[in-house]
Amino acid sequence: NSSTIHSNNRALRMANSFRQPNRAALPRHKVARWIRHALAVDAEITVRIVGTEEGQTLNRDYRGKDYATNVLTFDYTQAPVVTADLVLCAPVVAREAQENGKTLQAHYAHLLVHGTLHAQGWDHETSEQDAQEMEAYETDILRGLGFADPYAAEHTAMFDTALLLAAALVAGALNAVAGGGSFLTLPALVFTGVPPVVANATGQGGAGLEQLKGLTVPVRV
Repeated sequence: NSSTIHSNNRALRMANSFRQPNRAALPRHKVARWIRHALAVDAEITVRIVGTEEGQTLNRDYRGKDYATNVLTFDYTQAPVVTADLVLCAPVVAREAQENGKTLQAHYAHLLVHGTLHAQGWDHETSEQDAQEMEAYETDILRGLGFADPYAAEHTAMFDTALLLAAALVAGALNAVAGGGSFLTLPALVFTGVPPVVANATGQGGAGLEQLKGLTVPVRV
């Protein structure tokens, strides 16, 4: 299916090949709105939803990681117009949404915003400060779209881990006082939380562009 939608003086040409349940979670007008909110410049972005096998193959071939990840960003140009492919792996997205207590649509919105920021040069793997700035910007964008903090579960898990560590230190100190031993011996800690949303495949030229066609969103801002 293809159509042209005019909204706020912006023309969007989209070709939708999504399957259920992705079709219900990804109405074209909402996908365009989510992407627009993450863009600072004009862009043409193609969105493709894939299965586990294709997602794993792309992640292995372009990033050297042999597993399917939630979203891959193939960015080709950033000026004067951003051009990129966003490839989302449906089974991974669905599993993460369920594990983290999110609706499928909320998680897709987050990943599309995340991937669109990658296409414009944002990167959370370069430094902790860059990661924090990107997370904060994503959270602001998603709140503006009516979604909750996408990293709330991860932040809660980190806080719980910090409390566990503090409790272990206190317990160790008390044991040391009582028995004269070392208070630096800690019980095993189990770290839980949201897997990081890591998915930027850069510098791939135009490789695979034709086979990645799915939903094309030219945007004028």
